[in-house]
Amino acid sequence: LQTDLGPYSGSYIQPDVFHGKGSMTWMRGKFAGDGYDGEWDQDAINGKGTYRYGAAQAVYTGEFKDGKRHGKGRYEYKAGDLYAGAYVHGEMQGKGAYTWADGSRYTGEFLSDQRGGRGK
Repeated sequence: LQTDLGPYSGSYIQPDVFHGKGSMTWMRGKFAGDGYDGEWDQDAINGKGTYRYGAAQAVYTGEFKDGKRHGKGRYEYKAGDLYAGAYVHGEMQGKGAYTWADGSRYTGEFLSDQRGGRGK
């Protein structure tokens, strides 16, 4: 299915309302170069899936709610850093582990994308 923003393949309720499992590659707009493969609910990214950030050259695999990282997930950064843990409304929040490309690691609490609370 060709949309105004790029090609979509998968389930939908109507041609402009994605629902169920599907894949989208954005060719135009502010998300140009990004791609998503996973679950959709009423045209929003919801459930489990993998989002590829084209400009950032990063990949997130995990849970989404209303188009944002929400729940458990794993974000792999271009430079080789990796975060695995909890997300709330798109931010690292709660328990998680951040591993830098050099192998150093922080495991503990995160608050609004920052280390916070207990951890080492």
